[in-house]
Order: sequence, then structure tokens, then C-alpha cells
Amino acid sequence: MMAEKILGNLKYSELNGRRLDTVRIDWFEVEKRIWKKTSEHGVEVGLKIRAGLPLQSGDILYEDDRVVMAVEVSECEAIVIVPGDMREMGRACYEIGNQHVPLFYENGRLAVPYEGPVFALLEAGGYRPERIMLKLEHRLGGSGCRHSLA
Repeated sequence: MMAEKILGNLKYSELNGRRLDTVRIDWFEVEKRIWKKTSEHGVEVGLKIRAGLPLQSGDILYEDDRVVMAVEVSECEAIVIVPGDMREMGRACYEIGNQHVPLFYENGRLAVPYEGPVFALLEAGGYRPERIMLKLEHRLGGSGCRHSLA
């Protein structure tokens, strides 16, 4: 099966008795426009879409009267900090940006994929980082100069 556009999101749709089949992707695949995966029910799925927003959990790739196929972003190990004020937010973003790792904003928290040296840097800076499992879906944009693996 080939998906060429996002048909909606499960947040705004109902299954109405249809079976849900999911395609799991990792955080670094949400901005990819072409990939091939196998769904949880064994269906081979290809994605080939033009420009658009990054994929999110619940994005519908296919639907008919029997099945709805949607994306599910997998959790990964992440470093999370909660800045105390805007000054600390700016300092943290600056420090993280200097490490050239992707930065995400999740529910008032800054998050990055887990890397030991980044965790140590944030800890030394007094940011009180936590290492948790998290879905990294809302990446903060930048200047377009992308030095990370994403």
C-alpha cells in the first residue's frame, strides 16, 4: 500500500467499528517524506508525500470501511528539563543549540534525544535534567541549517 497524503488525524476522527492498524516510526522519521514500513498487522506500507507538516501520532495514512491505518511515533529515551523562567529557557536553548542536537518542546518542557554528554552538560549547568521515555513529536524550528541526524 502506498500513502501519498495524510487523510486526517485520529484525534478528529472516529473508528466507527473499523479496525485500527498502526505504523510505528521513530522521532527522526517524522520529517521524512519517503519510507517503507510494515504495520502492526503485517501490511507493507510505503509513504511518499510532498512537503507538509511533520508526521504526528494519529495521522491517518489510509482508511476504508473496514480499517484505518495511522502513524504512531514511538517513545525513546529523552532528556527533559523544565526551565524556571525565560532567562533560563534562553540559556538552555543556547547550550543545547551549541551541541547541534534536535530540540523539542513538550508540555512546557524542553526535550532532546538522550545523549550522555548532553545530559552531563545540562546537569553541570544546574538545569536538573531528567532521563525519561517520551514521544518526541514537536520539534522546535531553526534557521534551516540542519547539523543534526534528523
